[in-house]
Amino acid sequence: MMTLQAFLKQKHALSKAHRHQPYWEAKQRQWLSAVQELYDDIQKWLQSSIKQGVVTVKTTPITITEPYLGSYDVEKLEIQVGEETVSIDPQGVELANILGEVVMRGPVGQAKLWLMPAGPALEKNNRWYLVSLFTGVTEWIGSLPEAPQWNEGNDIKKKLPVLNRNQFAKILMSILRPNIDES
Repeated sequence: MMTLQAFLKQKHALSKAHRHQPYWEAKQRQWLSAVQELYDDIQKWLQSSIKQGVVTVKTTPITITEPYLGSYDVEKLEIQVGEETVSIDPQGVELANILGEVVMRGPVGQAKLWLMPAGPALEKNNRWYLVSLFTGVTEWIGSLPEAPQWNEGNDIKKKLPVLNRNQFAKILMSILRPNIDES
């Protein structure tokens, strides 16, 4: 039987050996590119509100640490609407057989978005899908009972909404406080 010290040494050596393999470096580049594309889309969707001064958008650097990738820097996006902030926080690549996850957090809720392939090629045509939306009234939409498994007949993405301008608007309005007319 292996001792704890031998096990930990072996685990450390394997982790170090895998960390800088071209596969993981390519996966990290793909992930960082997808996050930036998501932020570009969001800024495009909010462009008229930004121009009107109704919304401000900024990025803040954060560090994520993951197995095989180690620590790396990525930006989190913050959307300021009046006194409220929605943050879009990348969670990482190595999550439940998906290509990546971000969480949108607002004052009264949050939404999880998963990056998954839109087609058979894992490297191209990736899309963000809304996996769950939690609001102050404990409402879950599209929540999955288990992690997706990639196979030929998989239709899991048919059950999930693809993130687009309209879907983003619904999420944003769900996780910000509702407007209250004081008149």
